[in-house]
Amino acid sequence: MHATVILLAGLTALATASPIQSAKADAVPAPFATGTGSPQGGYAAPSGVPMPVAVPVPRPVGSAPCPIDGKLVCNGPEQWGLCNWGEVKFQRVAAGTQCLKGEIVFGPGFGGH
Repeated sequence: MHATVILLAGLTALATASPIQSAKADAVPAPFATGTGSPQGGYAAPSGVPMPVAVPVPRPVGSAPCPIDGKLVCNGPEQWGLCNWGEVKFQRVAAGTQCLKGEIVFGPGFGGH
């Protein structure tokens, strides 16, 4: 028991007397070239190798981006949705109605038309 207490006291004194120095992340250079994105030595990519092409991220079917929260958005006359946090999810309009220019209106032959 006394040896454990003395050992712990000695370690505590050692830790207080010599604090650990931490190096900054940028103090040590990387062991390889960084930031170029090209092979070292300036070599060109082999011929015949296809280059990557930017592809748009697919959106779920029935949704689209929108700029104004709460705005009614039409996706043709048969679908509507409300803008919510920059995105709208479309649903079908009720029978006898259409979505035109951001409004739900009676369809042809309904409501006195």
